[in-house]
Amino acid sequence: MNEVAEQKAVTTTAPVIETPAPKEPMKIGIETVHFAAAIAAVKPFVSNRATLPILCNVRLTQQTNRLAFHATDLDCSIVTHIDGTGSRGGGSTTAPVRQLADILKGCNGDIHIEADPKDKISIVSGGLSSGLLGLPAEEYPAITKFRADRQEQITQGMLKTMLDRVRRCQSTAETRYVINGVLFERKAGMVRVVATDGRRLALSEQETDIPDKDFQVIIPRDTVDKVYRLLGAGSGNTVTIEAEYDKEAFDKHVKEKAKAAASAKREVKALKLEDEEATHIRFTFDAVLGKGSKQVTLPVVIVSKTISGTYPNYRQVIPTECLHRCELPRQEISERVSHLAAAVRAVSQPSIGLQFNKNDLYLFTFNQDGTKSDCHIALKEGTTKERRVALNPKYLLDALSSVPESETVTLEMVDELSPVTFKEKDDSGWLMVVMPMRGS
Repeated sequence: MNEVAEQKAVTTTAPVIETPAPKEPMKIGIETVHFAAAIAAVKPFVSNRATLPILCNVRLTQQTNRLAFHATDLDCSIVTHIDGTGSRGGGSTTAPVRQLADILKGCNGDIHIEADPKDKISIVSGGLSSGLLGLPAEEYPAITKFRADRQEQITQGMLKTMLDRVRRCQSTAETRYVINGVLFERKAGMVRVVATDGRRLALSEQETDIPDKDFQVIIPRDTVDKVYRLLGAGSGNTVTIEAEYDKEAFDKHVKEKAKAAASAKREVKALKLEDEEATHIRFTFDAVLGKGSKQVTLPVVIVSKTISGTYPNYRQVIPTECLHRCELPRQEISERVSHLAAAVRAVSQPSIGLQFNKNDLYLFTFNQDGTKSDCHIALKEGTTKERRVALNPKYLLDALSSVPESETVTLEMVDELSPVTFKEKDDSGWLMVVMPMRGS
C-alpha cells in the first residue's frame, strides 16, 4: 500500500505540458502604393550583411484591418503601419524585404497578402501571384520598451535643414568613434546639431521654447542618414525627439561617487541626470513618401542606440577673432571650384588656393604634372588687404552646398594658417569651420 501511495504522489506532482495555441493565419488586402511606401521606409533599416538570416526580413503583423511593419539591424529600428481590409484578428510573419520590393515592382492596384501558420506567404495582385517562404515572427527581435526621460519637439523642415547643414562633416574614421555621428544638444533655450571629422566642423542652431531640462546625445551616422531621408521638407509637421537614460547605471554611479567622497572625507558633489549619457534616442513623426498621386503619409517611430563617450568641446574650435571678411557668390564659386577640382582629382592631397584682393578672388591649383589651372571671380566686397589661403576642394564645396538657398556665403579668416569660417550673411545660426592646408 505504501508503495502504491508513493507512486500516486509522484504521478500527481508531474508537470502539465500545455499544447501551444495555434498560430493565426494572416489575410489582408492593401493598396499597392501604400505597401510599396511602407517597404521603402523600412528597407534601409534591414541589415545587408546580417549574421542572423531573420535580420534580412521585415516583420509583418496584422491587427484586424491594419498591417504593421517592424525592421531592425539591432542598432536602429523602425515601426510603421498602413490600413487595409482584412479579416478579424490577425497573425504575423517575417518576409525577406528585398524580395518583397522586387515583387511589388510588378503589382498594380490592390494586393492581397496571406500567410499560413508555417510562414508560407502568398502575394496576389491582378494576374500576378508570387510565393515567399518567411521565418517565424516569434524569432524576430522584440520591440524594446522606451522610457522618455527628455523630450524636444521641432518642425520636420527645421530638423531636416539643420541635419543637412552639418551631416557632410561626420567622421568615418573608426579610430575616433565618438565623432562618427551628430551631436544633438538642447541647452539654454537653443536646439543645436554639431558634426566634425577633425579637419572641419559644422554647427546649426535654432531657438526652442520647450521648458524642459537640457540634454545632449550623439546620434550615429547611419541613424542620421536614415532619419534625414524620411523627414519632410515642409514646416507644418512636427517631429518629437526623446532621449532615454540608463537610470540604474546612473544610480550606481551616484552611489560610487558618494562612497568615494565619504572615504576621502569631502563634500559629495550632486549629480544631475543630464550629466550622464543617454543610451537611446527616439524620433516620432509622419513621413511622406512618393510624389503626386503616389504620395503616402506614414506614421513612423525610429529608435536608435546612441554613441557612448564625451563629444569634443566644439566651442574651442570656433574662431572668436576675425581680421578679414568677404562675401562670396555661392553658386559661381561652386561651379568654378568643381571645374578646378576635376584637375586635381588624382592628387593624394588636393588643394585649391584662394587669393583675395579688394575687388576679386583668384582661384588656382597645381595639377599632378605641375601645370596650373586658375580663374578670377569678381567680388562685391573683398578684403582690405591681399590675403591667401589653401583649402581642400571637397571641404570648400561642402561648405558652399550646405546652404543652397543662399546667394552668398560669408568667409571669415585671420591668416593663412588659421581656421576659415563660413557663415550665412543673415546669421541664420549656421557655420562651418575648415582647417587650411599648408601651401598651394
